[in-house]
Amino acid sequence: MKSSRIIIVSAVISITSFFALSCSPGKADDVSTSSPIPAEPDPVSVEAYNADYGKLVSSVDASGLLRGVKEASVVAETSGKITALKAGIGDYLKAGAPIITIDDSIAVLNLRQAEQDLESIKIDYDAVERAYRNGNASNAEYIKAKSAYTGAEARLEQARKNYENTSITAPLEGYLADLNSSLEEGSYLSTGSPIGVVVDLSGVKVDVFVSDDDVGNISEGAPAVIMVDGLEIDSEVEAVALSSDRATGSFKVIVSADNPYGTRIRSGMPAVVSINPEVEDSLVIPSAAVVNFGGSSFVYVEQHGRARLTEVEPGKLAGDRIEIRSGLVQGETVLVTGIKSLADGYPVIFRLRN
Repeated sequence: MKSSRIIIVSAVISITSFFALSCSPGKADDVSTSSPIPAEPDPVSVEAYNADYGKLVSSVDASGLLRGVKEASVVAETSGKITALKAGIGDYLKAGAPIITIDDSIAVLNLRQAEQDLESIKIDYDAVERAYRNGNASNAEYIKAKSAYTGAEARLEQARKNYENTSITAPLEGYLADLNSSLEEGSYLSTGSPIGVVVDLSGVKVDVFVSDDDVGNISEGAPAVIMVDGLEIDSEVEAVALSSDRATGSFKVIVSADNPYGTRIRSGMPAVVSINPEVEDSLVIPSAAVVNFGGSSFVYVEQHGRARLTEVEPGKLAGDRIEIRSGLVQGETVLVTGIKSLADGYPVIFRLRN
């Protein structure tokens, strides 16, 4: 009984104390001012962009040097005195047309000697072969005779080639784009000396190098444009390298086209190539709209005049644009500028960016 009375008295004292405090002058005002309602922030002026589908990479631009669809460096394959210059720089040559002729007197003598040697050795070889078949010659004799005959054939072939090489000819049809300026009639020409370059300008090619980010979007047959000396040539991707240049880490792409301009364009001219990559449309927004918090990516979306923080999954980045794989839908208004001044729920005044 005693402990029950103690509990009742304590409860009465507590209630009385609470009533006294709540009725004390000035206490109600103190409570009301301890949790003020925050003031509404002023609207933030921002630029916005409507999320839309498009190609993340509109084009891949690179530069290189123009070259003919075929080009061949010509070198001397024999030595001797130059007897005539048959062509000059800029001449159009058929395949096999002579460029330079060399004194062939020694080559002719060697060819005749090789022909006579082969004829003589063939007589001996035929005789040994008949005897071998009849059992009147040993296997060693037959092999020796056959080896001598084969060697004579090889020497004749080499002599014939040396004779043919006394006339240095165009290896393909095209223009003689360059000619060694030291070549003159009467001067001596050594084997391996450079003669010139023949270029087929019926078509053109440009080798360009692109980054690892771009090469995955480029495939053979992709449309492209070659721009050279103020002229545009519709072209396409002929080949894409499967390995990178070890020095630069970039990948070679060969672009080719028919040449509609003839000699208005020349091998070695600088060219700019614009390749249209074959990529599917994706939801794209300006990359400046994406912010990172705690390892996740977010954007501010305008909803009823307020900025709403929305988590997104970004994809590939290309320049100032980024692919959004999830978190946004087409047509949503994404805030692009003033991001650092925003928080979730802030009022905004926006202007759409094209």
